[in-house]
Amino acid sequence: MEREGFSATDILEVHRINSSAGAHYGLLVPLQITLEDCTGVAQNEVYAVEMTSTTRHYYHVAPTTEKFAAFNSRPPHQHNYFEMMFVLKGEITQEIEDQEYLYPAGSCCIINRNIRHAERFRGRARLLFLGFSVELVQQLEQAVQNAWFPKEQAMRDNPIITFLAEDLQSGETKTYLDLFPAFQNQNAIGELCELFAAMQRQLMEPQTGATAILHGLLLRLFDYLGDGAVYHSSRVELGRNTEDLIFLHITHLLEDTHGRMTRSALEKALNYSGNYLNSVVVRHTGLCLFDYGMKFCMDYACQLLADTDRTVQQIAAELNFSNRTHFYKLFAEHTGMTPRQYRLKYHGDTFGESPQ
Repeated sequence: MEREGFSATDILEVHRINSSAGAHYGLLVPLQITLEDCTGVAQNEVYAVEMTSTTRHYYHVAPTTEKFAAFNSRPPHQHNYFEMMFVLKGEITQEIEDQEYLYPAGSCCIINRNIRHAERFRGRARLLFLGFSVELVQQLEQAVQNAWFPKEQAMRDNPIITFLAEDLQSGETKTYLDLFPAFQNQNAIGELCELFAAMQRQLMEPQTGATAILHGLLLRLFDYLGDGAVYHSSRVELGRNTEDLIFLHITHLLEDTHGRMTRSALEKALNYSGNYLNSVVVRHTGLCLFDYGMKFCMDYACQLLADTDRTVQQIAAELNFSNRTHFYKLFAEHTGMTPRQYRLKYHGDTFGESPQ
């Protein structure tokens, strides 16, 4: 472990470090994990970085006042490897080819080799980076193709494996994968930290079979992030408007909650004001945030009426309507029918419900 004068020249080689076009990083090992921790921007706060790889383990800490401005003023860079960035605490701004994206705790992105980018601290935050070489990606692809068990074979359709494989084939595209935790996934950071800790242990104290174990841990990470019930993954093409991604996150959260997520809950999840989120939805759909949410809510109510035997009262309660009359009114506005009429049309039975 090295604590003085952070130097990782046997892990990364850096070219054009003083260029206005940004530095180019080359990875000299198959895999490296970097943890960056900024405790804040006040006089007594610190910035720490820890890097673990197949060759060395480095740790460096310095007062934030010495590092914060320099870190945040770095020009965007790119590299010859794939990089996963996870926000474990706080929030950061990710600058991607002159566009800025806010990443709150729990969110993640995978940057390909052609994109210029830079992470900007906004205050207290903890970031974790995984850098993995092209050769490692090819090994993981091969492991999936040669898998013995159905669960492993299913990884052939994993969105992360697919993204990496397609990027290796194209070579020239500027794309990245955005990963945002589903609303129901309240323990995303805890699950991820367990996997990262297991990887770090293997890197720091490798025993016979450590390479195979690390391959397996990476595939388990991809499996976890690729589960649509746990994380929403979106392939983002370069040049996409920042608001497009915000709108996509709003849509995912409303889908997760069947449209019954409050404005304040959306504010907390996305770290934007409710008024701004409402304006994004209006610009993309022509609907206000409430009406856009009701679209998901009533679509789910229709599904339950057509496909289940639940009463209207049970459905209204599941969708958090304490006033059944209000539910009937909104349903009629959305479908042009009462719940009973809708069930008769699409299910064929009212199950003893009142004739409303």
